Parts: sequence; structure tokens; C-alpha cells
Amino acid sequence: MAYPGIQHWAVELREDGSFAGRAGLYHAVGWPAPEVNWSIRPDLRSRGLATEAGAAALEFAATLGLERVIAVIHPENAASIRVAEKLGGLFTEIATVGAWVDYAVHSFSAGPRRPLPAPTGERPARERAGRQRWSDL
Repeated sequence: MAYPGIQHWAVELREDGSFAGRAGLYHAVGWPAPEVNWSIRPDLRSRGLATEAGAAALEFAATLGLERVIAVIHPENAASIRVAEKLGGLFTEIATVGAWVDYAVHSFSAGPRRPLPAPTGERPARERAGRQRWSDL
């Protein structure tokens, strides 16, 4: 199914408008749901830019009426996993999605985004799910 409006945007710094990365929505043929994703220049990480950009993409997904959005994240990418968790994503499983083998899938439900909780310094425990392919689900 094609979703009009799904795209990536440039992320720019407020201070000077310089390019900081990209974020947006992506939906490949055969994927179970559109994906929200973000990528920030290495020298600009740990400033909250990915969280802000991801939140904007999820808000846009809600305006499109998408019922479910996923994030497909390498399981060793702790920073992106933290961003997904801050944005309300729930770890769903370890799966193969397209060319991405044994990646962590986080799911986001439709509806308005809730405010980000204050950081506690603790991360929720995650169980490793069985390896599956989307075609097996």
C-alpha cells in the first residue's frame, strides 16, 4: 500500500540553518508498516536532535492517519533505541525486515504523541524475541 506524503526531510540547526541530518517516514514494499527513522551527523549527536526530529515525523504520521509505525534499529545502536523509547516506541521483536537481518523492531501506535517523560537514568529491561521474518508473521 502506498502512503502519500511519506518522505524524508532535512534536519537543520536552528542557530544557523546548517544541515544536521535527516528524518522522516519510509515504507518499502512488503514491510509490515511505514518506518519512522532519523540520522544525525556524528558531531551533533547527544543534543536531542534525533528525538525532536523523530517526534515531528511521528506527529506527521498521525496527520496521515497511519495506525502503526515501526522503527527498525540495529540491536547494538543504543542511542537510537533510547530515542525510540523516549518517543514511546515499544520493543516488539528481533526480526529480518528487508535487507536488515536480526534488527530490533519498535512499534508506535497512532494518535497524539504524549510529552516525553523526565529521564530517570534507568532503561527498561528487554527480552530478546525469537528471530522471525515478516513473511512468517
